[in-house]
Amino acid sequence: MMLLKEMATERDNTRIAKKITEENLFPYTAVYAYENHKIELLSELNRLDKELKYPDDLFRKVIETKETQNYIDTNEVNQMLIPIYFGKNIYGFFHLCTMGALTESDQEIALIISEQLSLFWELNILIERTEFEALIDPLTAVWNRRYMINRLEQEDNHIYRMVEMPV
Repeated sequence: MMLLKEMATERDNTRIAKKITEENLFPYTAVYAYENHKIELLSELNRLDKELKYPDDLFRKVIETKETQNYIDTNEVNQMLIPIYFGKNIYGFFHLCTMGALTESDQEIALIISEQLSLFWELNILIERTEFEALIDPLTAVWNRRYMINRLEQEDNHIYRMVEMPV
């Protein structure tokens, strides 16, 4: 429950990913971002003493189907790759591994985490877009009055600090 509260207040998706991996829920946990057809590891915690092996097309299958993929590699590591998506947009993947079978409750926890990740990821994108739209005039694509006032205040504060500093 505390993890969800922390995720809800965070506006940086990379820091959200780190909070999830730091929870030590599974022997191996990783969060990947997916943007412009590239997969980037955001955060990883590996407490397994085995090298992970998975088919090259595992990520592709998840991208195409938006469905969770389970895989047991040659080291008998049970892997679960869950898409982080909202609507038509895939934002990344939640990857976890255990030695032996994943219990039903482990799978349920992983699915809940990935659903919450999807919601927070989408929320952060909407907040960023809204903040940007609040500063740009949609008709002319020029900074609006609110932006100009904020910038003038910042510059005024900067000048004030420079004047106060002894030379």
